[in-house]
Amino acid sequence: MSWTGYAAEAEPSRQVTTRARADVVPTAHELVKRYGRNSNSFQALSKDMQHWFSRAQDQHACVAYTETAGSLVVAGGPIAPESHEIDVMERFHEAARTRGKRVRFFAMEQDVSARSSFASLHIGEEPVWDPGDWPNGVRKKVRDQIRRARNKGDIHLRLASAQELLDSQSGVRLGLEEIMQCWLQSRRMAPMGFLVQLDPFHLAHERRFFVAEHEGRIVSALIAIPVYARGGWFFDQMLRHPSAPQCAIELLFDFAMKTFADQGVKHATFGLSPLAGSPSPALQRIRDRANFLYNFKGLHAFKSKLGPKLWQPIYLSYPNRERGVRAVYDALAAFTPRGPLRFAMDSLKLRAARRLGK
Repeated sequence: MSWTGYAAEAEPSRQVTTRARADVVPTAHELVKRYGRNSNSFQALSKDMQHWFSRAQDQHACVAYTETAGSLVVAGGPIAPESHEIDVMERFHEAARTRGKRVRFFAMEQDVSARSSFASLHIGEEPVWDPGDWPNGVRKKVRDQIRRARNKGDIHLRLASAQELLDSQSGVRLGLEEIMQCWLQSRRMAPMGFLVQLDPFHLAHERRFFVAEHEGRIVSALIAIPVYARGGWFFDQMLRHPSAPQCAIELLFDFAMKTFADQGVKHATFGLSPLAGSPSPALQRIRDRANFLYNFKGLHAFKSKLGPKLWQPIYLSYPNRERGVRAVYDALAAFTPRGPLRFAMDSLKLRAARRLGK
C-alpha cells in the first residue's frame, strides 16, 4: 500500500507501484467504472480529490478523500469489491493513523457498525427511483402540473451532447454558464467544496445533460453522473434560471426519467437530503437552527413530491472509539475550506449584504 495524491485525469493513465514485482495498478477512473456502487462514486474523480490505492488478495481498491487540518474525509465508501469494502476501510484507517490523521467516511449507503470497528451515524436520506415505474407514486397534483406544463408547449426539452458543452461558444454552454452564475449569486451561503462543487464540464462525456429551452434560451438543466456498477444515474446538479417558467424543473425531471426508462435504466437518485429521516436529536437541532442558511426542509419536500420508490439511509462512518460530534465537525470542515465557524460568519455577512442590495 502507498499514499498517492493525484487528480483523476480525463484520459486516465496507468500508475505503477514499486513492489517486488511491477504490478500495474488500475486508475481511479477504471476502479470507479468497475466497482462504483455508491451514488456519489463518480465524484471520486473530481479534480481536487486525492486517492489512496490498496491491493489485498489480488483485489485492487481505491479511496477518494479530501484532507482537512486533522482528518481525511472520504467521498462515500471505498471503491472496491463489495466483499472487500470493510477490509479496505480498516486498512485506510491504519494508514491514516501513521500520518496522525482521523478518518471519516461521508455518505456511505450502509450501516457498517455491526461488522467493523466503525460507528455509523445516520445523517440523512436519498430518494431512489426505478425510471420504468415513473410516474407511479407521484401525487396527482404534481402529475397534473407536469401535464399542463407539457401541453402548454412553450418549453423544449432535450438531451444536450457533450460536444455542445465542451464548445465554449455554443448556445448550450453559454446558457448553462449564465444559469450557473445566477445560481451562485442567489445562494444564501458562502462557497463550499468537497462533494458540492459546481464543475459540470469535467469529464463531460461521462455525464448526461438534460436541458429545457424557452424562447430560444436555456432556462433549466439537470445534470446526471453515472453510477457505473448499478447501471444507474445520479442527478447531482439541478439548475434553474430565475426567468424559467413554473414547473420547468419538474417537466425536465419527467423527461429525464422517461429517457432513462427507454434506455432500460433501473436506478436513479437525486442524492442526499441532509438530516432527513431520523437523525440524532443533536442533528435535528442543527437542521432546525441552520435552516436559514441551508433549506433542509425545502429540499426534502421538493424531492418527496416527485414520488421516489424508496428513501435510502445515508451514514457518516468513523472509528467507534471516537466521538460522533468530532466526526460531524470534521465532515463539515471538508465542505467548508475556511472552517465551519468561518463559513457560518461569511454566510451571515453575505445574507446581510444581499438584504442591503450590495
